[in-house]
Amino acid sequence: MPIFTDSINSQYRAELVITVVSQDVSGNRSKVRRTVRNRKIEGSGYWTASPYPWSLSGGGSESGDYLYDFRDYTLRTIYEDEIWISHNSDGTKSQTFSASVTMGGLGGTGTPSGSVTLPTIPRATKPTVSGTVDAGTTLTISCPRASSSFTHTLTYEFGDASGTIATNVGTSYNWTVPLSLLNQIPDAVSGKGKITCKTYSGSTLIGTATVAFTVRAGSAIVPTIASLTVSEAVAGVASAVGGYVQSQSKLNYNIGGAAGVYSSTIKSYKLTVAGQTLTAQSGTTAAITAAGAVAVTATVTDSRGRTATRTANINVLAWEPPKITLLRVQRCLANGTLNDN
Repeated sequence: MPIFTDSINSQYRAELVITVVSQDVSGNRSKVRRTVRNRKIEGSGYWTASPYPWSLSGGGSESGDYLYDFRDYTLRTIYEDEIWISHNSDGTKSQTFSASVTMGGLGGTGTPSGSVTLPTIPRATKPTVSGTVDAGTTLTISCPRASSSFTHTLTYEFGDASGTIATNVGTSYNWTVPLSLLNQIPDAVSGKGKITCKTYSGSTLIGTATVAFTVRAGSAIVPTIASLTVSEAVAGVASAVGGYVQSQSKLNYNIGGAAGVYSSTIKSYKLTVAGQTLTAQSGTTAAITAAGAVAVTATVTDSRGRTATRTANINVLAWEPPKITLLRVQRCLANGTLNDN
């Protein structure tokens, strides 16, 4: 409660009291009480039967005449009112007030004045979000409004994508983040955008505020492989045996129909089989040295660094080359009959 004072003369002073009574948040204004007073500081009490002038300005002007009798009191309230003062669009407001009080007796005029910074009225809602969200799931947008009469319009921007989330929002909104936003981040697992909150009082725009949000590609957002084909590469084995043979068979392979998801692209291919690793989409392996059930696994990696795999199982017949396990040398006749002599 600021009190501005100024001496009228050696025994009296003029006082101007400014009090903030209340605030109208939705109307963006403050109710202020203005009080003009004359106070006896010392000396005998003067009185008059003749009126003397006073005036008041700041948020509106008032003026008039007053009588006083300081034989009965030390403080004379001359004028008091309550007025509404509109704030700036951001809710701030400073107002200068001044008064003038004249009296007879010792004579003189006091002109108290000063500037008052009114309490800032909250205006545009500052939204908050619940955190990083996987595309396709729900993001909670909180809108802690300054007045229960305020409503909000929420919009978003993410890369080149933008749109309206909701209108006439109260204190919060649960937004299912479109999976299509992932098209804006084909080379990253996550990206940042912004949500704009426009605060309205009725149809009047109070203000605008924004909040950043992060969208992530969930663990299920991975590339795909349509097919993995495997065939015998050694013609002689295929025709003679009709199956895969250990150390004889080589495999022709093709990783078919690999594709990214939501604008990601395939960056690398890999095929692993029996200790071999090949990094082309298609090709021919070296001879398969394993036998039995053998897994052939294809892996692709997209521009987000996400991978997909597809496996084909083949059966490889065990085989090893012929070998000599025993050698015996003995004397014999010309006809082959054994004879040590």
